[in-house]
Amino acid sequence: MKVLILSPTFFNQKSFIGGAERYVEEFTCAISKRVPTTFVSFGPVREIVHEGELTKSIYQVWWYLRGSRLNPFNLISLKEIMGKDVIYIHGVCTLMSDLTCLIGRLLGKKVYVMDHGGGGEVVLNRRIPVFGFYTGGIAQSDIAAELLPREMHSKITVIKGGVDLNRFQSNGMKREKKRILFVGRLLAHKGVDQLIRACHLFPQSDWRLVILGNPYDLPYEKELRKLAEGYPVEFIQGAEDRRLMEEYQKASVLVLPSTKKDCYGQIANAPELMGFVLMEAQACGIPVICTDVGATSEFVKEGETGYVVPQNKPEAIHGALEKVFEQWEKEGERFGERCRDWVKQFSWETVVNKHLQLFQHD
Repeated sequence: MKVLILSPTFFNQKSFIGGAERYVEEFTCAISKRVPTTFVSFGPVREIVHEGELTKSIYQVWWYLRGSRLNPFNLISLKEIMGKDVIYIHGVCTLMSDLTCLIGRLLGKKVYVMDHGGGGEVVLNRRIPVFGFYTGGIAQSDIAAELLPREMHSKITVIKGGVDLNRFQSNGMKREKKRILFVGRLLAHKGVDQLIRACHLFPQSDWRLVILGNPYDLPYEKELRKLAEGYPVEFIQGAEDRRLMEEYQKASVLVLPSTKKDCYGQIANAPELMGFVLMEAQACGIPVICTDVGATSEFVKEGETGYVVPQNKPEAIHGALEKVFEQWEKEGERFGERCRDWVKQFSWETVVNKHLQLFQHD
């Protein structure tokens, strides 16, 4: 079986989407260890890289349709369809997704799609029933499945995860009591302001909040720093993988305080369709707290590996933090071991196995 994976953009230091691009990158690397895989995407220059059974083929963008970086265009990339058995498209609403689906099906290929939100306005699926041509849709969560086009709802498979269990481990490092960690982009819908306000509610400064992530909204970052003044809050930006792992291994809890409606009143269309950091933290033996936004609750075992709280409620986050700290005192490392055991179901190995079973039997 030869697999072609198509994504509008790819994960790098200038990553535009974040978790969506990262999902495609990590899934591609994982499945290429099992079957020959070609990854097709678009960038400023033509690139071809061979890594074992993986070929990364980046095509130079002819145009970003209507200026959207999520809707690049290059017809030559369609030649990659030849010689492949399965085509796996990431992103429903792009012109290249539509063209790849239609040509792939005309050539007798199996064609699947996973959506990550976003997309462009210049597409064929508004005029032609493209969605009916897909062999099937694949969703990374139950919430993501609901967001796929209704024409596909009868042929959707939910495959949750994944996380690299070999990379994310506890390694026996001693955790710091009441060390609270946030990992993610500094954007208003991530709700970091709510987390800082939650920490203000502690009567003593015997806690520490580490905010690890790069700013994508400078006014919002300025507001966060103002909220943090006078409190034990540390901002870490430009962190490499080694520093990220150190922070995971030192923390006693990770918080993902995302919001549907942010502090400016803006609405996020598809926030948190999965939640990488929740799985990574639990793989490192860290309990997690998340808000009831998107699919985050699907990746936490309530009361066992963490807590789900209402969004935009700092007092609810504070209450969950108190519960986590109490559980560490009562259970010790058993708490962390339970987190790691539970998250094993979301490993990339399991995710790839489920995909290959689907590709082979459809």
